[in-house]
Amino acid sequence: MELKPYQQQVINDLTLFLEHVQETKDVKEAFNNFWKKHPTTPLTPFPQTAIEPYKNNVPRVPNICSDLIVLCLLTLS
Repeated sequence: MELKPYQQQVINDLTLFLEHVQETKDVKEAFNNFWKKHPTTPLTPFPQTAIEPYKNNVPRVPNICSDLIVLCLLTLS
């Protein structure tokens, strides 16, 4: 199955985020680094803006959108 460009970009972003997680071993720091160093849209997470600071809803578990997980599963099948 050929991915559409935006689907490939989502997977690339997820890969980049997970690399930051591996590097820092801290999801919050990885999230901030991901957005500050993003190759096409560098942003600084800030409350009440388009990119809010990381919300640690489940300790020690990266918070990733379920739509992204579905996309990845569909891609792998």
